[in-house]
Amino acid sequence: MKIQFVFATPNNMPKYAELGEKVSPPLGILYLAAYLREKISGLELNAINGPRKGYEYTLKKIKEFNPEVLCVSYYSVSALGAYKLIDEMKEFNPNLIVIVGGHHVTALPGESFEKSKTDLEVYSEGEVTLTEVIQEYKNKKDFKKVDFSKILGIGYIEEGQVKITNQRPYIEDLNSMPYPARDLIDMTEYDGWHISKQNPQARVIISRGCPYRCTFCSNKVWNRPGSKVRVRSPKNVADEFELLKNDYGIKEIFDDGDELNNNIQNSIEICNEIKRRNLGITWKCQLRSSNLPEELVKAMAESSCWYVHLGIESGNQETLNGIKKGITLKQVEDACTLLAKYNIKVLGLFMLFNAWEENGVLKFEGVKETNNTLKYAKKLLKEKKISYISSSHTNPFPGSELYNIAIRHNLIRKNLIGNWDGWIRDDMYIMDLPGITEKEMARMRTKGNLIIAYQLFKTRDIHFKDFIFFFKKGLKLISDNTKALLNNFRSY
Repeated sequence: MKIQFVFATPNNMPKYAELGEKVSPPLGILYLAAYLREKISGLELNAINGPRKGYEYTLKKIKEFNPEVLCVSYYSVSALGAYKLIDEMKEFNPNLIVIVGGHHVTALPGESFEKSKTDLEVYSEGEVTLTEVIQEYKNKKDFKKVDFSKILGIGYIEEGQVKITNQRPYIEDLNSMPYPARDLIDMTEYDGWHISKQNPQARVIISRGCPYRCTFCSNKVWNRPGSKVRVRSPKNVADEFELLKNDYGIKEIFDDGDELNNNIQNSIEICNEIKRRNLGITWKCQLRSSNLPEELVKAMAESSCWYVHLGIESGNQETLNGIKKGITLKQVEDACTLLAKYNIKVLGLFMLFNAWEENGVLKFEGVKETNNTLKYAKKLLKEKKISYISSSHTNPFPGSELYNIAIRHNLIRKNLIGNWDGWIRDDMYIMDLPGITEKEMARMRTKGNLIIAYQLFKTRDIHFKDFIFFFKKGLKLISDNTKALLNNFRSY
């Protein structure tokens, strides 16, 4: 049986590297492929990273492989491209079976049936679910004869109606999972994160899930209500580090799990195991400002972890409370001071124009509060508590509490509701916040980007290979701000 995995691309790829398509391969579909390959023998598998290759290339390669089953994963911004791809392939091969999954599918179940010729939706964590579907299909030899009502975590069509089965429990033992099927893609095509000590780079996922419920988080695949953090053992993680070094020549690794400090003792033991093996690999991860003991930070530094992402989000405590971040500005500064003590560099993640709800009343950051966030970021940079910043406009992606808030308060621009391509192409801003003009939003975004650029060049931590990437980002900034100013001018 020929099965092809595709991470979908938008109808038209954006011109300015908004998707970070050269950073890392899509580990989600590679995990699915690896698990399926381990559990069912005799399968011929193929994988394509659509954003890296482009829509036309992706379509051409699917037709050439001509799979019996096409598994399509996508984010919200790629949804319409996925639906177009599905329908074109169904026209090419009416007998093709199409199974979809990913963040957007889990957040908006049923949409793919309405907008494409999808056969089956897989929700949340998909490895076990997809394997059961394929095994049942293989047994029955006819997809229409499979009793989908007995398979947990899926959506299907029966008598013209969408049927959704009960949720599937999460995989408890992550050590039982095979490593992603990286052999199905060309690892040399990916540059890794633009801030690095060594190259080539790769990404791993040390943990799945997050115990926190920030209003802006749209990852319902692992963070649905009642979920818990699951972690891999120190040996399992270090084995993957070693495999990446030996098989692919990887010298630096980024942990893409939500926060390394969700399980302190296990993370300390992971650091100790990495240190013990003396692999010569440097690595990076994501942290949370609260619950960060010195013992963990010391172990990180001693195992060659030199850089972290820290979700700070805002310089206003009222905002942090409103978006349910669950941290204080003092915790942020204490965490940054501790990391600096061990020479671990911090990239502070900030969001502009945050919005939330209190007792049904819309709350949001205006220009004053957003400017205060940027001032706070500059303060942390000046005091050398952080080394870099990233600032982005707050967007209400499906699956987040913020998306529901934005729908209730009519914040999403009408031309963008359901027009997922437009979320990265047509408009710079998704939400219209009361009393705030595009000109004001553009000014704050420009200010944030200038701080980012100045700090990167000041620290000289940008590599030559990334100059084109940042040049494109600069063009995008000019393009978006020109558009915002023109739109603002037309409104008078």
